[in-house]
Amino acid sequence: MAIQNFRGIRNRVEIDLDDIVILVGSNNSGKSTILRAYELAVNNEKVMLDDFPDQSIDADALPTVELHTVVNTETAPSLKEWCRDLGNNEYLVREKWTWAKIDKPERLGYRVDLDRWANPSDKPKQPWATDNVASSKRPRPHRISTFDTPETQADAIKALITAILEEEIKTFEPKSGDSEHFTSLFGKFKSLKREFGEASQEKLEQISKDITAIVTSVIPNHEFRFSIRDTLKLSAFTIFDSEDIDVRLGDSNSMLPIASHGSGARRTLMWAVLKKLADLGYEAKS
Repeated sequence: MAIQNFRGIRNRVEIDLDDIVILVGSNNSGKSTILRAYELAVNNEKVMLDDFPDQSIDADALPTVELHTVVNTETAPSLKEWCRDLGNNEYLVREKWTWAKIDKPERLGYRVDLDRWANPSDKPKQPWATDNVASSKRPRPHRISTFDTPETQADAIKALITAILEEEIKTFEPKSGDSEHFTSLFGKFKSLKREFGEASQEKLEQISKDITAIVTSVIPNHEFRFSIRDTLKLSAFTIFDSEDIDVRLGDSNSMLPIASHGSGARRTLMWAVLKKLADLGYEAKS
Protein backbone atom coordinates (compact mmCIF):
# COMPACT_ATOMS: atom_id res chain seq x y z
CA MET A 1 0.00 0.00 0.00
CA ALA A 2 1.20 3.52 -0.78
CA ILE A 3 -0.28 6.75 0.64
CA GLN A 4 0.35 10.34 -0.34
CA ASN A 5 -1.22 13.73 0.53
CA PHE A 6 -3.55 12.17 3.07
CA ARG A 7 -4.06 14.14 6.30
CA GLY A 8 -0.59 14.64 7.78
CA ILE A 9 1.15 12.35 5.27
CA ARG A 10 2.44 14.46 2.38
CA ASN A 11 5.39 12.49 1.02
CA ARG A 12 4.72 9.02 -0.33
CA VAL A 13 4.66 6.33 2.38
CA GLU A 14 4.76 2.63 1.45
CA ILE A 15 3.69 -0.24 3.73
CA ASP A 16 4.01 -3.95 3.00
CA LEU A 17 0.77 -5.69 3.94
CA ASP A 18 1.05 -9.22 5.32
CA ASP A 19 -1.04 -11.48 7.54
CA ILE A 20 0.04 -9.39 10.54
CA VAL A 21 1.20 -5.77 10.29
CA ILE A 22 2.30 -3.84 13.38
CA LEU A 23 2.56 -0.06 13.17
CA VAL A 24 4.84 1.42 15.82
CA GLY A 25 5.28 5.15 16.35
CA SER A 26 4.83 8.06 18.73
CA ASN A 27 1.57 9.95 19.11
CA ASN A 28 0.50 11.85 15.98
CA SER A 29 3.06 10.03 13.81
CA GLY A 30 0.45 8.80 11.32
CA LYS A 31 -0.50 5.30 12.49
CA SER A 32 -4.25 6.00 12.51
CA THR A 33 -3.94 7.90 9.23
CA ILE A 34 -2.57 4.79 7.50
CA LEU A 35 -5.45 2.67 8.81
CA ARG A 36 -7.97 5.35 7.82
CA ALA A 37 -6.55 5.55 4.29
CA TYR A 38 -6.83 1.79 3.76
CA GLU A 39 -10.38 1.74 5.12
CA LEU A 40 -11.56 4.58 2.86
CA ALA A 41 -9.98 3.06 -0.25
CA VAL A 42 -11.19 -0.52 0.19
CA ASN A 43 -14.70 0.61 1.13
CA ASN A 44 -14.74 3.28 -1.62
CA GLU A 45 -15.84 5.85 0.96
CA LYS A 46 -16.28 9.59 0.91
CA VAL A 47 -13.53 11.72 2.50
CA MET A 48 -14.02 14.74 4.72
CA LEU A 49 -12.14 18.04 4.57
CA ASP A 50 -10.02 16.84 7.52
CA ASP A 51 -8.60 14.13 5.24
CA PHE A 52 -6.99 16.69 2.90
CA PRO A 53 -3.53 18.08 3.80
CA ASP A 54 -3.93 21.20 5.95
CA GLN A 55 -7.70 20.78 5.49
CA SER A 56 -7.38 22.42 2.10
CA ILE A 57 -8.21 21.03 -1.37
CA ASP A 58 -5.20 21.48 -3.67
CA ALA A 59 -5.51 20.04 -7.19
CA ASP A 60 -1.74 19.47 -7.22
CA ALA A 61 -1.73 17.55 -3.93
CA LEU A 62 -4.84 15.38 -3.83
CA PRO A 63 -5.13 12.45 -1.40
CA THR A 64 -4.17 9.19 -3.12
CA VAL A 65 -3.96 5.57 -2.01
CA GLU A 66 -2.39 2.80 -4.07
CA LEU A 67 -2.96 -0.89 -3.46
CA HIS A 68 -0.87 -3.59 -5.12
CA THR A 69 -2.71 -6.92 -4.90
CA VAL A 70 -1.29 -10.36 -5.66
CA VAL A 71 -3.91 -12.57 -7.35
CA ASN A 72 -4.05 -15.88 -9.22
CA THR A 73 -5.87 -16.96 -12.37
CA GLU A 74 -9.07 -17.61 -10.39
CA THR A 75 -9.24 -14.15 -8.79
CA ALA A 76 -7.48 -12.04 -11.43
CA PRO A 77 -9.19 -9.51 -13.70
CA SER A 78 -8.30 -9.44 -17.40
CA LEU A 79 -4.70 -10.69 -17.65
CA LYS A 80 -3.92 -8.63 -20.75
CA GLU A 81 -4.78 -5.18 -19.37
CA TRP A 82 -4.14 -5.40 -15.63
CA CYS A 83 -1.89 -8.28 -14.56
CA ARG A 84 1.89 -8.34 -14.36
CA ASP A 85 3.07 -11.95 -14.35
CA LEU A 86 5.02 -12.82 -11.19
CA GLY A 87 5.36 -16.51 -12.04
CA ASN A 88 3.98 -19.53 -10.17
CA ASN A 89 0.41 -18.59 -11.20
CA GLU A 90 0.63 -15.24 -9.41
CA TYR A 91 -0.05 -11.80 -10.87
CA LEU A 92 0.27 -8.24 -9.58
CA VAL A 93 -2.65 -5.83 -9.97
CA ARG A 94 -2.17 -2.14 -9.17
CA GLU A 95 -5.00 0.26 -8.32
CA LYS A 96 -5.09 3.91 -7.28
CA TRP A 97 -7.82 5.87 -5.49
CA THR A 98 -7.84 9.68 -5.79
CA TRP A 99 -10.14 12.10 -3.99
CA ALA A 100 -10.51 15.38 -5.94
CA LYS A 101 -13.25 16.73 -3.66
CA ILE A 102 -15.31 15.88 -0.59
CA ASP A 103 -16.86 12.86 -2.20
CA LYS A 104 -16.13 9.25 -3.08
CA PRO A 105 -12.83 8.53 -4.87
CA GLU A 106 -12.07 7.78 -8.48
CA ARG A 107 -10.50 4.33 -8.81
CA LEU A 108 -8.08 3.73 -11.69
CA GLY A 109 -5.91 0.77 -12.55
CA TYR A 110 -2.41 0.43 -13.97
CA ARG A 111 -2.62 -0.73 -17.59
CA VAL A 112 0.25 -3.18 -18.05
CA ASP A 113 -0.53 -3.37 -21.76
CA LEU A 114 0.05 0.40 -22.07
CA ASP A 115 2.65 0.65 -19.27
CA ARG A 116 0.85 3.57 -17.59
CA TRP A 117 -1.98 4.43 -15.24
CA ALA A 118 -5.36 4.43 -16.95
CA ASN A 119 -6.98 7.75 -17.78
CA PRO A 120 -10.58 8.46 -16.73
CA SER A 121 -11.52 8.30 -20.41
CA ASP A 122 -9.92 4.89 -21.01
CA LYS A 123 -12.09 1.84 -21.57
CA PRO A 124 -11.53 -0.09 -19.41
CA LYS A 125 -10.13 2.25 -16.78
CA GLN A 126 -10.12 -0.05 -13.74
CA PRO A 127 -9.63 -3.77 -13.03
CA TRP A 128 -12.75 -5.72 -12.12
CA ALA A 129 -16.10 -4.43 -13.24
CA THR A 130 -17.35 -2.75 -10.08
CA ASP A 131 -16.00 -1.35 -6.82
CA ASN A 132 -17.82 -4.07 -4.86
CA VAL A 133 -16.13 -6.83 -6.85
CA ALA A 134 -12.74 -5.13 -6.45
CA SER A 135 -13.23 -4.75 -2.68
CA SER A 136 -14.02 -8.46 -2.37
CA LYS A 137 -10.45 -9.26 -3.48
CA ARG A 138 -8.96 -7.68 -0.36
CA PRO A 139 -9.36 -8.09 3.41
CA ARG A 140 -12.27 -6.04 4.69
CA PRO A 141 -11.27 -3.53 7.39
CA HIS A 142 -12.81 -3.77 10.86
CA ARG A 143 -12.06 -0.72 12.96
CA ILE A 144 -11.50 -1.41 16.66
CA SER A 145 -11.22 1.84 18.56
CA THR A 146 -9.48 2.06 21.92
CA PHE A 147 -12.20 4.49 22.96
CA ASP A 148 -15.15 2.26 22.08
CA THR A 149 -17.19 1.25 25.11
CA PRO A 150 -16.87 -2.35 26.35
CA GLU A 151 -20.46 -2.95 25.23
CA THR A 152 -19.71 -1.69 21.69
CA GLN A 153 -16.68 -3.95 21.37
CA ALA A 154 -18.59 -6.92 22.80
CA ASP A 155 -21.41 -6.35 20.29
CA ALA A 156 -18.86 -6.28 17.46
CA ILE A 157 -17.45 -9.65 18.56
CA LYS A 158 -20.98 -11.08 18.78
CA ALA A 159 -21.65 -9.85 15.23
CA LEU A 160 -18.61 -11.76 13.99
CA ILE A 161 -19.72 -14.92 15.81
CA THR A 162 -23.16 -14.46 14.25
CA ALA A 163 -21.49 -14.39 10.82
CA ILE A 164 -20.02 -17.84 11.56
CA LEU A 165 -23.44 -19.19 12.58
CA GLU A 166 -25.14 -17.69 9.52
CA GLU A 167 -22.67 -19.49 7.25
CA GLU A 168 -22.79 -22.78 9.15
CA ILE A 169 -26.57 -22.97 9.09
CA LYS A 170 -26.62 -22.68 5.27
CA THR A 171 -25.40 -26.26 5.01
CA PHE A 172 -27.43 -27.59 7.95
CA GLU A 173 -30.09 -30.15 7.04
CA PRO A 174 -32.80 -30.48 9.71
CA LYS A 175 -34.18 -33.91 10.38
CA SER A 176 -37.71 -32.64 10.99
CA GLY A 177 -38.26 -31.32 7.45
CA ASP A 178 -41.51 -29.52 6.67
CA SER A 179 -43.73 -31.31 9.14
CA GLU A 180 -47.38 -30.27 9.43
CA HIS A 181 -46.97 -29.02 13.00
CA PHE A 182 -45.05 -26.02 11.65
CA THR A 183 -48.03 -23.69 11.42
CA SER A 184 -46.13 -20.56 10.44
CA LEU A 185 -42.86 -19.30 9.02
CA PHE A 186 -42.01 -18.07 12.52
CA GLY A 187 -42.32 -21.60 13.85
CA LYS A 188 -40.13 -22.97 11.07
CA PHE A 189 -37.32 -20.51 11.74
CA LYS A 190 -37.49 -20.94 15.48
CA SER A 191 -37.44 -24.71 15.21
CA LEU A 192 -34.60 -24.61 12.67
CA LYS A 193 -32.49 -22.45 14.97
CA ARG A 194 -33.09 -24.68 17.98
CA GLU A 195 -32.38 -27.89 16.09
CA PHE A 196 -29.26 -26.39 14.52
CA GLY A 197 -27.97 -25.38 17.96
CA GLU A 198 -28.47 -28.86 19.34
CA ALA A 199 -27.08 -30.74 16.35
CA SER A 200 -24.08 -28.44 15.84
CA GLN A 201 -22.96 -28.29 19.48
CA GLU A 202 -19.85 -30.39 18.86
CA LYS A 203 -18.77 -28.28 15.88
CA LEU A 204 -19.42 -25.02 17.72
CA GLU A 205 -17.33 -26.29 20.64
CA GLN A 206 -14.48 -27.04 18.23
CA ILE A 207 -14.68 -23.49 16.83
CA SER A 208 -14.50 -22.19 20.41
CA LYS A 209 -11.40 -24.31 21.01
CA ASP A 210 -9.76 -23.04 17.82
CA ILE A 211 -10.33 -19.42 18.88
CA THR A 212 -9.06 -20.28 22.38
CA ALA A 213 -5.81 -21.54 20.85
CA ILE A 214 -5.32 -18.17 19.16
CA VAL A 215 -6.24 -16.17 22.28
CA THR A 216 -3.94 -18.14 24.61
CA SER A 217 -0.93 -17.20 22.48
CA VAL A 218 -1.51 -13.69 23.84
CA ILE A 219 -3.47 -14.28 27.08
CA PRO A 220 -2.30 -17.54 28.71
CA ASN A 221 -4.62 -19.82 30.68
CA HIS A 222 -7.81 -18.29 29.29
CA GLU A 223 -10.64 -19.98 27.44
CA PHE A 224 -13.05 -18.55 24.89
CA ARG A 225 -16.54 -19.97 24.74
CA PHE A 226 -19.68 -19.09 22.81
CA SER A 227 -23.03 -20.80 22.70
CA ILE A 228 -26.56 -20.28 21.42
CA ARG A 229 -28.98 -19.23 24.13
CA ASP A 230 -32.00 -21.38 24.94
CA THR A 231 -34.29 -18.38 24.38
CA LEU A 232 -33.99 -17.43 20.73
CA LYS A 233 -35.00 -14.11 19.24
CA LEU A 234 -36.39 -14.18 15.71
CA SER A 235 -35.36 -11.43 13.31
CA ALA A 236 -37.36 -10.85 10.14
CA PHE A 237 -34.24 -10.59 8.02
CA THR A 238 -31.57 -12.73 9.68
CA ILE A 239 -31.73 -16.14 11.26
CA PHE A 240 -29.47 -15.27 14.19
CA ASP A 241 -29.39 -12.12 16.28
CA SER A 242 -26.66 -10.92 18.65
CA GLU A 243 -29.06 -11.51 21.54
CA ASP A 244 -29.03 -15.21 20.61
CA ILE A 245 -25.30 -15.46 21.33
CA ASP A 246 -23.62 -15.83 24.71
CA VAL A 247 -19.90 -15.01 24.47
CA ARG A 248 -17.52 -15.49 27.41
CA LEU A 249 -13.80 -15.45 28.17
CA GLY A 250 -11.99 -16.50 31.32
CA ASP A 251 -9.82 -18.98 33.15
CA SER A 252 -10.72 -22.23 34.90
CA ASN A 253 -12.21 -20.35 37.85
CA SER A 254 -14.42 -17.81 36.11
CA MET A 255 -15.96 -17.31 32.65
CA LEU A 256 -17.02 -13.68 32.28
CA PRO A 257 -18.93 -11.80 29.56
CA ILE A 258 -16.65 -10.06 27.06
CA ALA A 259 -17.71 -6.58 28.23
CA SER A 260 -16.32 -7.39 31.70
CA HIS A 261 -12.76 -7.76 30.36
CA GLY A 262 -10.21 -5.06 29.63
CA SER A 263 -9.74 -3.45 26.23
CA GLY A 264 -6.60 -5.49 25.52
CA ALA A 265 -8.46 -8.78 25.99
CA ARG A 266 -11.36 -7.57 23.85
CA ARG A 267 -9.08 -6.51 20.99
CA THR A 268 -7.19 -9.82 21.21
CA LEU A 269 -10.46 -11.73 21.03
CA MET A 270 -11.67 -9.64 18.08
CA TRP A 271 -8.47 -10.48 16.19
CA ALA A 272 -8.82 -14.18 17.08
CA VAL A 273 -12.42 -14.39 15.85
CA LEU A 274 -11.56 -12.53 12.62
CA LYS A 275 -8.72 -14.99 12.01
CA LYS A 276 -11.05 -17.95 12.56
CA LEU A 277 -13.53 -16.46 10.11
CA ALA A 278 -10.76 -16.19 7.52
CA ASP A 279 -9.62 -19.76 8.22
CA LEU A 280 -13.18 -20.99 7.61
CA GLY A 281 -13.35 -19.02 4.37
CA TYR A 282 -16.28 -16.90 5.58
CA GLU A 283 -16.69 -13.16 5.07
CA ALA A 284 -17.21 -11.01 8.14
CA LYS A 285 -20.06 -8.55 8.17
CA SER A 286 -19.35 -4.84 8.48
